[in-house]
Amino acid sequence: MLKTLAISLAALAATSTMALACSPEDVQARQGPLVIAFQALMASNPTKAQAIIAKMQADLDKAAADGDEAATCVIMDEALVAAQG
Repeated sequence: MLKTLAISLAALAATSTMALACSPEDVQARQGPLVIAFQALMASNPTKAQAIIAKMQADLDKAAADGDEAATCVIMDEALVAAQG
């Protein structure tokens, strides 16, 4: 599951354009804390971690379909808060 998250985040960083609210650098800056939070959550509550990852992926897919690249950072921030909460 963490491998899937890491691959998804790497793909986001590689394909993100320079949207004002969420540049590739912004995505990369969020990756580390997000992966660390998910590693800890996977150890303590894998079901919750999987649910958050599934929601994040669905939200990212919708944002991509809508062409809303700025939403990427918001989605990642929400997933981080959920993983840490």
